[in-house]
Amino acid sequence: MSPVTEEQQAIRTPTNQHILKSGPSRIRICNAQPHDIRYHENVDDSINRMDSDGFVVFKQLLDSEGVTKLRGLMDELGGPYEEYKVRGHYGETSEEAMEAGMINKHIGNPFARNHEFLEYCDKGDAIKVIQAIHGPGTRVIGGSVWVTGPGRYPMGLHVDYQPFGLPEDIASDPRVKIPIMVSTLHYYLNDMYQELGPTLLIPGSHRSGRAPNGETHWNGNEARSLECNAGDAMLFRSDLWHGALPNASDEKRYMLQVHYGTPYICGSYKGFEQRMELPDEVKERATQQQRYLLGERVPGAPGSYLVHEFIRPEDRQEGVFIR
Repeated sequence: MSPVTEEQQAIRTPTNQHILKSGPSRIRICNAQPHDIRYHENVDDSINRMDSDGFVVFKQLLDSEGVTKLRGLMDELGGPYEEYKVRGHYGETSEEAMEAGMINKHIGNPFARNHEFLEYCDKGDAIKVIQAIHGPGTRVIGGSVWVTGPGRYPMGLHVDYQPFGLPEDIASDPRVKIPIMVSTLHYYLNDMYQELGPTLLIPGSHRSGRAPNGETHWNGNEARSLECNAGDAMLFRSDLWHGALPNASDEKRYMLQVHYGTPYICGSYKGFEQRMELPDEVKERATQQQRYLLGERVPGAPGSYLVHEFIRPEDRQEGVFIR
């Protein structure tokens, strides 16, 4: 038997494990240069950018009326904002942080709580890109409304899910195509500016093959802030290094996030298994595509995540993917 090479040994190391929600890093970033946004142009281009940059931004996925409507839905969900005050956030335990308190309204699975959230599962060109990167059987595996108030501490850089740990020279090789197992769509409902605490990201950092370890840059790229407009949305892969600046403003930051995954992720990892028990009133309002995205199955051969002969002709024409 041939001896194990250094590259093979690196791939076999204990660090080559699935990482679920690594971080956030204790290294906090309090200011950053804004990212020069290049918006979504077409589906094929955005698919390529998910591979090269790790994210793509959609301009005005919601119009002004849509922004107002979604902010209203988020305000109505749950109790008064005073009930969501927390002390100490993102690991901050200083006396100042523990005394001040701040709003952190973070409520999961909004789709099962109000049918009006369903439309945010499959918006515009975003869902076309999402289904293209995840393939047939794409699933919504989670989501949440997230409102954070003034005083929120910065969120350190982290990854949401690292599917494959690889040596950096291999992960960054353009010949290597790392599958996108999980992605997240952020709907931004404020005009984002530095003091409001925009999302931080490092373009291309998914090519590091690992989670950040206290760094604020990778491959010569510093963390940048995504200062986009209300109604814009960002789709990013789960292994992209990202975080958030502190909220040093006097207003609340509104964001809806929707998580998507491949059929493999949904079926193999309990943490990602999303079998939402939707109330009847929600099921009745959902389109066929939304029901598929939220976990509804059609009869098929056991053990097969996609059985082509069970796809109805009308669904095949509409591009509906099912599992």
